[in-house]
Amino acid sequence: DPNGFAQPLSFETFESQLSPDLMLVSYHIVGEEILAFLHCQGQLQVVRDLTGVPVIQDLLRRLNAQWDRFRAGADFAGRHMTVLERSAQRALASLYTELMAPLESWLTPGAPLAIVPHGVLHHVPFHALFDGQGYLLDRYEISYAPSATVLALYQQRRSHPPIHALVTGVADALIPE
Repeated sequence: DPNGFAQPLSFETFESQLSPDLMLVSYHIVGEEILAFLHCQGQLQVVRDLTGVPVIQDLLRRLNAQWDRFRAGADFAGRHMTVLERSAQRALASLYTELMAPLESWLTPGAPLAIVPHGVLHHVPFHALFDGQGYLLDRYEISYAPSATVLALYQQRRSHPPIHALVTGVADALIPE
């Protein structure tokens, strides 16, 4: 494209470039409504009125308040770890109830799950959502993508891995785990 933007893929092209076992949940915000497009095993489902933006913003504020309590210092966190963990799990469980529980009947545990967040949902740690028994990461191989088109293009290129790669890391005690 002369403007530097990729052209949208047709649904057939998009589908042909995805791994057959990959499940895709693409969230979209329309006004205050959050909806999800699910692509699983060649089927496309649309879930309307999943939840509302104000609900998620409130739950993210609660979750961030829990994260702030962990930052109160190692001594405080060590003394109150059980309570802090339960409080964080409650906030993560509320987000799970709003964003993932309504979609579970379409998803296959153990399969790869790609999540495309939108707007405020970029702040949701989907892999850490808690269903009361375990975390989403315990049931799915989770990845994130900025869009379904980018995901499909990546899947296509993944079949031709680069010859050389550079992986770096920075050892610093101030970097959160």
